[in-house]
Amino acid sequence: MLGSNYETYTAAQLPAPAGTLLVGGKNDVGQRGLGYTTSVDAKLTAVPGLTDVVKVDTDVWGTTLALTGDGTLWAWGSNKDGMLGDGGAKDSYKPVKVPVGGTVVDMVIADDAEGNGRGYAVTSNGELWSWWQGHKPSLVSGVPKMWPG
Repeated sequence: MLGSNYETYTAAQLPAPAGTLLVGGKNDVGQRGLGYTTSVDAKLTAVPGLTDVVKVDTDVWGTTLALTGDGTLWAWGSNKDGMLGDGGAKDSYKPVKVPVGGTVVDMVIADDAEGNGRGYAVTSNGELWSWWQGHKPSLVSGVPKMWPG
């Protein structure tokens, strides 16, 4: 599985054997998850502390989501409009847990034609969670909420 997005702001993700997540590419908003934003060479590097990755998604702003085998959802990179789901606005240069209520079984980042992004997660009990508002703050906050909600 290889994830990337349309802008040069992203990093490429490639889960390696045993669920290790390898990243390469730009790092200007911490999208490589290495703990810093300094430009690094193009070689693939493992994201420190993140193991058993089963799914990865990125957006055009440099946000990355990763789902691990135990159902934990992680986010890092750009926190534009609450993209990391932590209710804040600061970018994160290393993975942080997305506070979704339950064990996550699937997730996706979805952008509409206007660039309004959303993070979605489905839990093992069938709940749908969503966060970040894109360019329309009235739609969703930067904190995960169960839908309908």
